[in-house]
Amino acid sequence: MKRLNRLALLAALTTVGIGLVSCGDDEKVAPSPIETPDNPSNPDNPDTPSNGKVKVRCADCSGRGTCPTCQGTGQDCQQCNGTGQWCGACKGNGRCDLCRGSGQCFICNGSGTGNCYSCSGGGRCGVCHGVGKIYYGTTSVTCTTCGGTGTCSTCYGTGKRKCATCYGTGRCEVCNGKGICTVCHGNPVCSKCGGDGHCADCNRSGKCATCQGAGYTWEDPTDESDAFCPDSRHPHMIDMGGSIKWACCNVGAKKPVEYGNYYAWGETQTKQSYTWDTYKWNAPDDMTKYNKQDLLTKLEPTDDAATALWGSQWRMPKDDEYSALIGNCTWEHLYLAGTEGCKVTAPNGNRIYLPCTGWAADDNDPYNTVYAFGVYWASERLSDQFYGYACFFQCDFTDHTVEKNTQGRIRSLGLAIRAVSDKW
Repeated sequence: MKRLNRLALLAALTTVGIGLVSCGDDEKVAPSPIETPDNPSNPDNPDTPSNGKVKVRCADCSGRGTCPTCQGTGQDCQQCNGTGQWCGACKGNGRCDLCRGSGQCFICNGSGTGNCYSCSGGGRCGVCHGVGKIYYGTTSVTCTTCGGTGTCSTCYGTGKRKCATCYGTGRCEVCNGKGICTVCHGNPVCSKCGGDGHCADCNRSGKCATCQGAGYTWEDPTDESDAFCPDSRHPHMIDMGGSIKWACCNVGAKKPVEYGNYYAWGETQTKQSYTWDTYKWNAPDDMTKYNKQDLLTKLEPTDDAATALWGSQWRMPKDDEYSALIGNCTWEHLYLAGTEGCKVTAPNGNRIYLPCTGWAADDNDPYNTVYAFGVYWASERLSDQFYGYACFFQCDFTDHTVEKNTQGRIRSLGLAIRAVSDKW
């Protein structure tokens, strides 16, 4: 889809009869716009400044306005931990990492010599073993290696040789005997904070460098996915009919076209691997919660990622709510802003966009499945305690149709979550 100006795109959608998205009570979705002398509001639309830009919550600080690196303190440079000293080679101590500052060869400990490799330091000929002769039964001949002397021909009987690492100098080959780091030359001043130990990302101010402490930025409304929402302050509550409203984007996403984060069923944190070994409720041949003993089939709020991360007004959908979304709405494959996914249109004309998220397993790499498949967790488990309900859809890139259903997925898999709300 060709990228368009947001206002032009909204006008085009209105012309063909597609209604704009309802977000419910705005006061419950996002705070009132903040006006500053640098960002004057347009009186005709308080959310849009006079230059036509839209207000977007700062992604770097999540709208808090504080520096995400130092958490607003302005202290403790993240590279040197506030010490002002850091060097990638010597870790800030200024010493040569090979000789630990001694300046001596680490092989010969500064002596410049080592045991002869031919005689292992014994000084004897390695062929005749110091006898000078080689015996064949009762007959002997003079050892041609040592010429009958019995001494090692390499070290001439001393048992020693020059150190092959330092060539007899006894000095460290990296720092040439100086004992100081060759990268920082013994002066490990932190390159990020300049040695004062303060946070360099905010220059001691404690403010987010992206939004300068405002908590938001003004951006051009050029993203095609903006047409699915009334503004860029996500998440919105979208009325798709029925007794609940759907979030406009996934948990962990900043806008509708992003995949968001991946969670195992009943977990509220992301992780590196999604297997039974890393699953929170796993036990050998059993589950420690939501099992046949406790008879819990629906996630409690503390284990619902949408509630735990977005607050009490949000939760994960139930299986029958996904079934209603599938049965009552029109699903169509749509490539939007560089992302494969589905446009889901309700009978009232409102729409949400569900990206093809795929799933994450043992390597937390869903990208081999994102191109055609979307899989989203529901809040209930199957009668088989090892499976949770999920909404599954597969796009046909030829005729743009969508195969969709609800099905069971093993609870340890990492899937995306699209939240719903029945509180507005």
